Amino acid sequence: MRVALLVVIAAALAALPRPARADDLRGDYKVWQDAELRVDADGPSFHLATIDGARADHPAATFAVHVIGVRGKLVEVEPACGSSLRGRGLAHVRLLVARADLLARPLKVDPACKDLAVGIDDSPLAEGRDAIPVGTELTTVSGRVVATVAAPIVVNLVPGAKRVCVDRDVVLDGASSAAIRVCAPARAVRRGGATTQHLTTR
Repeated sequence: MRVALLVVIAAALAALPRPARADDLRGDYKVWQDAELRVDADGPSFHLATIDGARADHPAATFAVHVIGVRGKLVEVEPACGSSLRGRGLAHVRLLVARADLLARPLKVDPACKDLAVGIDDSPLAEGRDAIPVGTELTTVSGRVVATVAAPIVVNLVPGAKRVCVDRDVVLDGASSAAIRVCAPARAVRRGGATTQHLTTR
């Protein structure tokens, strides 16, 4: 009787989601929706959702990511193909998350899938306005590459500025969004005439 009970307990524990091991982090994984996210290791963190109760009771409360690499206790990830995590007008949004917030089992993703889970920019681009063009690499204020422009970003480039920074949303479908600050060098901006919004340039 005792042996049977131990077998049942062991099977139940094995079925619980476990954090991923750092030495075999490759490919695509699931991250808990209430994970603490960062764009810089030493910068402020943010959350896109909360989980009511224990994580084990909400196995679907996750989103898919592709692992880029390990940075000490943090893992650098970007939205995986078909993920509910998106960047508004951004592709390849690179976020940092704790190893313990990744589930242990890698995801199997269709290699033919090309969806980068890019959010569509909802601000129309009028002719004659300064804009950061598609394909431009964006960095954090500290200089870490954090995303690529997927839809032109309208900006107001101040004469003489070396770069232009703007807040863009990281969105988790069905939950919420959080703004991250991204920057581009002034030389990358396609010059126009009229402006629509004032952006920090420093």
